Amino acid sequence: MKALVTGAHGAFGSYFAEWLAQRPEWEVVRTARTGHTGADFIPCDLNDPAAIRAVIFEIRPTHVFHLAASFSGNLDVDIAINATSARHLIESVREAGLTSRVVLFGSAAEYGLVTRSENPIKEDRVLCPVSSYGISKALQTHLAGFYAHEFGSDVVVARIFNLILPGLAERMFPGRMERQIARFKRGETDKIQVGNLENWRDYIGGQQSAEMILDISTHGRRGEIYHVASGKAIQMRQVLEEMLIKNDLTWSVVQEKIEGGPRSGYDVPIIYADISKTQSLSEEP
Repeated sequence: MKALVTGAHGAFGSYFAEWLAQRPEWEVVRTARTGHTGADFIPCDLNDPAAIRAVIFEIRPTHVFHLAASFSGNLDVDIAINATSARHLIESVREAGLTSRVVLFGSAAEYGLVTRSENPIKEDRVLCPVSSYGISKALQTHLAGFYAHEFGSDVVVARIFNLILPGLAERMFPGRMERQIARFKRGETDKIQVGNLENWRDYIGGQQSAEMILDISTHGRRGEIYHVASGKAIQMRQVLEEMLIKNDLTWSVVQEKIEGGPRSGYDVPIIYADISKTQSLSEEP
C-alpha cells in the first residue's frame, strides 16, 4: 500500500509518517512546503490545485492522510489549507480514476462551546465552531460528507482531540509548556508562566492516536466521522505537573497568572470524547 501524507513536516505529521513507514506493508510518500527536503519528501503547495493534482497523478496513492493544517487565526488562510486543499485532494483522486481512501483530520474545535453535561461528546453532536480553525475544520467535514455521498468518494474523517507529544506548535498547551521549560532550563527565564490550569481536556499520545488512525483508514465506513482521543479528561494542571516531573522540576518554578474574564465562546471547562465508535473498528475482522 502506498500512503501520501501531507503536512509531514509538522510534529504529528512527522510522527505518523515515520510510524507508518516502519510497517513493511506500507510505502510512505510525504509532502512538504518549500524548504523541507528528504528522500521521501516531495514539494507541494497546498494552495495550488494544479500542484496537488500533479502529486496525486504522479504518486497514485492507495491512501491519502491529509495532516496539513493551518492555525493562523485568519479565516481565509485557514479555510484554504484546512478545507479547500482537502477538496482539491479528493477531486484529484477522482480525476486520476483512483479509488484511494482519503483520511481527513478534523478537530474537537469543530464542536465549539460544550457544556459539562454533554460529555462525553459523540461524533453526531451538532457542530458550533467559534474559531477560524474550528470553522475551517467543520467545513472540511461537510465537504467529506458531500463527496462521499454525492460522488462515492472513499473519504473518512478522523476527528482528533488534544495531542500530547514532543514538538507540538506553541499554540497548543503542551507545545507552549515544552518551549517554556526548555527556555527555563537554558537559563533564559526565571519562571514558567501559565494561565488557567483548571480546565479539563482529552489528551492522547502519538502511539495510541496512530493506531486509531490506522483502524479508521482500514475499517472506517465511507463518509463517517471517528474520534481520535483517549476517552477521558485530564486537568491541564496535571498535564503540566507530569511535564515538570519529567524534566526534574517542581511547582516552585511556575508562576500562575491571573487572567481577565474568559473569552466568550472559548473557555470550555471540560470536554472529552466518546470513543466507542472508533474502538469498535479494532474488533473488525
